[in-house]
Amino acid sequence: MKKILNPPQDESFAGSRIYPARDKKKDEDFGVRIDRGPSVKDKPNMVNVNLQNNSNAGKKSLQQLVKKHGSHKKFVTVQVDSQQDVTEENMDKLQERMESEIDKIAGL
Repeated sequence: MKKILNPPQDESFAGSRIYPARDKKKDEDFGVRIDRGPSVKDKPNMVNVNLQNNSNAGKKSLQQLVKKHGSHKKFVTVQVDSQQDVTEENMDKLQERMESEIDKIAGL
């Protein structure tokens, strides 16, 4: 949870995986990953995090998205305060924001 809620602020981590750790089986099972994006300009401590498909996703629908867009397409980007408290409540809020962005993409 800490890796997701408090991603590294160092810009050299932009583009690196936050969760889950790179593992062939996990990548297939999860189908998606959270990567660290760039820091948010003019917002100290704020970092973009991106939801992206894994190239070896097990679900057919995710495989089709990878085939169409590649595994580097950022389907969802949300801003995270890298200094926030690591709590279930903050994790739930992040999940809700990501789900809301997914709903927008799906037209829900």
